[in-house]
Amino acid sequence: MSTLSAIVYVSNMTHEMTIIEIEYLLMKARERNKEHDVTGLLLCHHGAFMQYIEGPQTNLLKIYDVITADPNHNGIIQLVHTQINAREFEDWSMAYTIASKTQIDTLKNESWLENDDDKSLGRTLLSNFWKTNAINHA
Repeated sequence: MSTLSAIVYVSNMTHEMTIIEIEYLLMKARERNKEHDVTGLLLCHHGAFMQYIEGPQTNLLKIYDVITADPNHNGIIQLVHTQINAREFEDWSMAYTIASKTQIDTLKNESWLENDDDKSLGRTLLSNFWKTNAINHA
């Protein structure tokens, strides 16, 4: 089995996407992620994305290449790309929820490097955020 890795990035929408556009983006991402054994979470807030994706390193990089080439967003900032010991969102090909700007900023500014308990503060906060704010998972 390939080593598991995770990538976290933030970006800006090139235009304010409608709910229909976001649902279409999610449908395509879920299909692609399932095919490549990648799981994760997409947060969205009025023009901004934050995404956490995880999976086998080679597959994860294929998915990230697709993401960085997507014309629906720009200004991509990769916050972390690291090996992980276990998946955080193993049940969801792409979970999705709406977050406030404050929540995204808080997550964006946390440490995403692993600490002594094999989990970064960023991953812990993201997991806790998801557990309390989940609206749409698949």
